[in-house]
Amino acid sequence: MMQDLFPPSTRVNRIVPKRTFIDKLEANARMKEHFTRDVVSIEWFAKLAPSTLNMTDGLDVHEIAVFVVPLKTKESPSKVFPFYQ
Repeated sequence: MMQDLFPPSTRVNRIVPKRTFIDKLEANARMKEHFTRDVVSIEWFAKLAPSTLNMTDGLDVHEIAVFVVPLKTKESPSKVFPFYQ
């Protein structure tokens, strides 16, 4: 499943407090409400970077963080993540 998508060297498997995620996103009051109400948890699943993969650093992108965010309902995540397309 998800574990098969990324090499073991990239796995972080760390729960991120919702508060930390909200602060980093500079969420407005509506986003904060949806995070509290709609998000079960946030797991930092993998880190794709030169330090975790055999690759060189990019010019514009240096790291990709992969998060798993289970929702309490099947509603569109656009209410939680307005940039989701």
